[in-house]
Amino acid sequence: MLPTERAKTADGKPVRVTIDTRGGPIAARVWKLAVGRNMLLLLDTDVEGNRPEDRELSSRLYGGDHGVRIRQELLLGVGGVRALAALDIIPGVVHLNEGHSAFAALELARQRMEREGIGVDEAMSRVSQQVVFTTHTPVPAGHDRFTADAIDQHLGPLGDALGLDLDRLMGLGRVNPSDGNETFCMTVLALKLSRKANAVSSLHGEVSRAMWTSLYPGVALERVPIGHITNGVHVPSWLAPPMRRVFDRHLGPDWTQRSADPGRGMPSRRSTPASCGRRTSS
Repeated sequence: MLPTERAKTADGKPVRVTIDTRGGPIAARVWKLAVGRNMLLLLDTDVEGNRPEDRELSSRLYGGDHGVRIRQELLLGVGGVRALAALDIIPGVVHLNEGHSAFAALELARQRMEREGIGVDEAMSRVSQQVVFTTHTPVPAGHDRFTADAIDQHLGPLGDALGLDLDRLMGLGRVNPSDGNETFCMTVLALKLSRKANAVSSLHGEVSRAMWTSLYPGVALERVPIGHITNGVHVPSWLAPPMRRVFDRHLGPDWTQRSADPGRGMPSRRSTPASCGRRTSS
């Protein structure tokens, strides 16, 4: 029902991306949606040629087992970067919003190797200068982790293109690269391949620095390079008209001018509605 249209290349061909895995390719078509002045690209795996389980990958978020999750994240990270390339979009900065999209950094490195004729280490070094990362999850269980078998099955062909064997590939997602018992963590990969990282509140920044301090041996806890940018929304855009009337009645009609000023404050904590939200993007 949304005003979407197929994304097309400069010569008018519909964009279709393909990601190779050890078990066969995963394909996706690309839809385009205008959101104000911004262009939103959507990946759709419900295409002929995909296995039935892969046709459902883009039908829902946060569902399925680890096999579904890693294929979704392969599609988002690698497929998303390839969709941009097919549309001749070369981003100056790539923002990884949570670890789900961290495979994008590896595909960016592969493209740089191909385009610039450089080795994998130099490519990853250059990519890390254009990547920024936001972590959202304050508990260890919320960070996706995959076994070596899962990484080889799904990321193996990309690793081959990068010239990385499985041990080196796994090391990119481990706190201790040489620990064969450690699984591959998407957040670790994102932290290693980004130039700047942030949490989503001051307190979450403290929690995140404590969670990942082992990734930075010899660095004092307060100097672990994870800052914070507090989540926020543009209240006039997000607030429904009925709630706006409630706010006007209880907080006064000028509350929008006071809402961002902690010095002036609001009438009382009990009478101030609170909202908590999380925005995600690919």
